Amino acid sequence: AFYNCGSLASITLPASVTSIGNQAFQKTGLTSVDLSGCAGLTAISEQAFYECGSLKSIKLPNSLQSIGNQAFRQTGLTSVDLSKCTGLTAISEQAFMSCGSLESIKWPDKLQSIGEQAFQQTGLTNVDLSNCTELTTIGERAFFDCGSLASITLPASVTSIGNSAFRDCSKLASVDLSSCTGLTTISEWAFYNC
Repeated sequence: AFYNCGSLASITLPASVTSIGNQAFQKTGLTSVDLSGCAGLTAISEQAFYECGSLKSIKLPNSLQSIGNQAFRQTGLTSVDLSKCTGLTAISEQAFMSCGSLESIKWPDKLQSIGEQAFQQTGLTNVDLSNCTELTTIGERAFFDCGSLASITLPASVTSIGNSAFRDCSKLASVDLSSCTGLTTISEWAFYNC
């Protein structure tokens, strides 16, 4: 809809919006987006805000249930609050990949899976998933090359950690998996070069 509108710095959406389509705002000049008033918004689709390098902040509605592949890839986001998105159970592949300024995430309690490369090459410093008591899967390269990541806390529910999931997290000093009593698979290179 607004693909490649590089001068588009702000937008106000009506409360009636229920979904944001593929590439809807890709390569725009948006600096902040407030979707908190879109009480019926359930889906942000693939590449919706991809390559919005000026996008520093976003407010999401509690109603959000899905974030598509690469939805916020290569944006300038510094933090994201997903904690009130009670219907959000999955974060898709590459959803926040290459968001180098992204330092913190507030996670949704009902999260069940983190997709491949979802947070690869982000600026996250701490990942505390202890409240995500239904999380079972951390996908391949989910946090690959997060050079500032110093600590990880995982819930007991985790059953698998994917290939290269935390590879090249060079500042990672300690990981305690003792409470992960259902963990059956730590894939190859999961913590390689840490």
